Amino acid sequence: MRVEHRTVGYRPFPADGLPVVGFVPGTRGQVYVALSHSGITLSALWGALATEEITAQPAPLGGREPTAETVPAMLKDYRPGRAMALGEVMDSGLPKA
Repeated sequence: MRVEHRTVGYRPFPADGLPVVGFVPGTRGQVYVALSHSGITLSALWGALATEEITAQPAPLGGREPTAETVPAMLKDYRPGRAMALGEVMDSGLPKA
């Protein structure tokens, strides 16, 4: 048997290693991200918090930025603007395929 292809699943994460969860600034509420190195173990929590934040926004959201008042307290330190200010995302550190 000959191996024709191999791949490695990379898990990107912000340079500071902290999660990023929330509406992306400047997208007028049209893009929501949940990025975390521990995404599998925390997926239920991220899903619940994302649902809480998204459904708390006035509908329809399109055309304006989300309001800060609807950010769940657990997400305040993990906003996308923080990661964007870092200016880079690192990969998981796995060897390149």
